[in-house]
Amino acid sequence: MNTKEVKSVREPSVWQWLKKYAWRIPLITLGLHFILLLTIYWLGRGQTAEWLVWAYLVISVLSVLLLLAVAIEAFVHRRVKKGIGMVVADIVWLAVLFVENYLVSMLFFFTLPDHYADRHPIPAGVELNEPLNIEIVYPYRDTSYTAALVDTADPQTWLQLAGEMGLYRYDFYYPELEDGDIFLRCFEAGSGDPLSEEHITFRTWTEVKGHKEFGQVANMRQKDFQLYEGDLGEYYAVRVEVWHQNNYGEEHKLLEKFYRMDGWTR
Repeated sequence: MNTKEVKSVREPSVWQWLKKYAWRIPLITLGLHFILLLTIYWLGRGQTAEWLVWAYLVISVLSVLLLLAVAIEAFVHRRVKKGIGMVVADIVWLAVLFVENYLVSMLFFFTLPDHYADRHPIPAGVELNEPLNIEIVYPYRDTSYTAALVDTADPQTWLQLAGEMGLYRYDFYYPELEDGDIFLRCFEAGSGDPLSEEHITFRTWTEVKGHKEFGQVANMRQKDFQLYEGDLGEYYAVRVEVWHQNNYGEEHKLLEKFYRMDGWTR
């Protein structure tokens, strides 16, 4: 048995196949990408598809590393032409992956459905409010429109939400309140899932001056906020909570109100 025969016997069969059919790695990768992309599109955005996105990225990186390993092996055994060829192939493959990932990310950014509302049907028995039409409310910069809807004896009127397509603003009225800040927290009504948690807290955070009489605390001239969960026209039940944090960092909930809302299609 000569040296070449001994070497071929000792080499793992997978490595032999890899060296012989390295050109098939990009084709196999593209095939796996296609299967994963169809699955991700079917599941939609969100936690259910997150591991598939990671699998997509891992397969991409692994394909590049395998081609690089074949190139290094060729240089080690002084097959310079093959080594150079594999390096060039690896660079071209990297460029293909970059273009593919860019096109896929842009396509999914605009078209990938969310299905959040499908997974969270509106619970029975929950009385939902409809957000006000922002085009009617917002021109009233003095908040006279929402002020007319507020009844000091009915806490459910103290929060007035306006907006659509996952983009919202709010007015809020409250009795005696100490100095501090107020902000909103939103939850899916059935499961209690937090919705766009950090974003909504940040965008709705408003400094308030203490007052001893019923009056306005926040108005729609401040920043709007988005619900990232869900798609345009796909409605689900949202529990909107108004929270207050005093100057000592102590928090307590002032009010909660249920709304029928849809998500912001990105």
